[in-house]
Amino acid sequence: MSLALILACSLLAADADVAPPAPSSRTSGLHDKASTTKTVMAADAEALAEGAARARGEDPARKVPLVLLDLRADGVDVALASAVSSVVGSELFDLGVVQVTTEEDVRRLMDFEQMKLILACEDEAKCLGSFQKALGAEMLVTGSVGKAGSDVVVGLVLTDLSEGVPTGREAATIKTPASLVSEVRVAVGRLLRPLLAQRGGTLVVLGNEAGATVLVDGAAVGITPLRRDNVPSGPHRIEAVKDGFLKGTVDMIVHPQQTSAVDVLLIPSKELSETHKRNNNILRILSASTAGLGVAAVGSGAAVWWFQYDRLNNPDSGYIAQYAKDPGGAILLPTTKYNEISTLRLASYGVAATAVPLFVASAVLFSVSEDPGKYDALLSE
Repeated sequence: MSLALILACSLLAADADVAPPAPSSRTSGLHDKASTTKTVMAADAEALAEGAARARGEDPARKVPLVLLDLRADGVDVALASAVSSVVGSELFDLGVVQVTTEEDVRRLMDFEQMKLILACEDEAKCLGSFQKALGAEMLVTGSVGKAGSDVVVGLVLTDLSEGVPTGREAATIKTPASLVSEVRVAVGRLLRPLLAQRGGTLVVLGNEAGATVLVDGAAVGITPLRRDNVPSGPHRIEAVKDGFLKGTVDMIVHPQQTSAVDVLLIPSKELSETHKRNNNILRILSASTAGLGVAAVGSGAAVWWFQYDRLNNPDSGYIAQYAKDPGGAILLPTTKYNEISTLRLASYGVAATAVPLFVASAVLFSVSEDPGKYDALLSE
């Protein structure tokens, strides 16, 4: 591992303006100079890291200091390895649980001479310890970018600098340029899984379909809409499945001690969309028809009531013109005529009253129906 670190740091020398020191410069006071340089560089590194973190609005005290060295190009173009390194750095930063120092940050802190002094060690543990002390880091991420057939393979190694041993290895296989970010995100999340599990957040999953089964990283956890606490922070693959719909998938990041919401879109199959449209059109038609019958019932009741009223009170042909009135003004009708008017009046009330259940039924049918064209826009996209 010490050799890997020295090689990685040696890459910095290619861009440095300061030439390597002549052998004669290594005097008996080398160790004192190295010790002094280490102390100064450690203070500078810590100050730079804290200043950069505060400038980004972060709290350095609650984030684990981590150094990311540029990934080694293994049979691929150096520019590709550099681009992948940038993606890894971005994904590490987005996790929100580590304070990332990149090789570019290191390049600004040290020249070739100072790096050699810091890494002047005899074994791996001392070398990593010196690296940790100089940069104030607790973890180190290294790796490579190589080829496997037509695929690009990104290998990542996480080293605990306090122990001096690798604690995790992950690989991401990139089949298309479009999948680079998502695959690297997943690999980074797996690499830091133990750390992320200690810093959970709240996950809220919404969607255009209620009752869809939600899977987080392949495990079913509930149905939409879903709220789940203590979800390990970091990248997750959120999926929603429901009969008749194409599976919806979203890659997202849960941030520590925050609520992270995601909206998963489910696209219906053509058959489900057509069935939905047909069934809900029927419900809407039945609702409108039932409401129409209710209106007709009210109209019929009113017509019957008006008929009996006219039969009784028409000044020309009504009973009011045929029969006398009592002292109170009521028409003195024979029993048959009285029963006729009473029957018509009750009939008008009865017919009008049938409108109430018809209107209720219409409202229920409409409420259980959905927009028949609900999925038209989704299928047209």
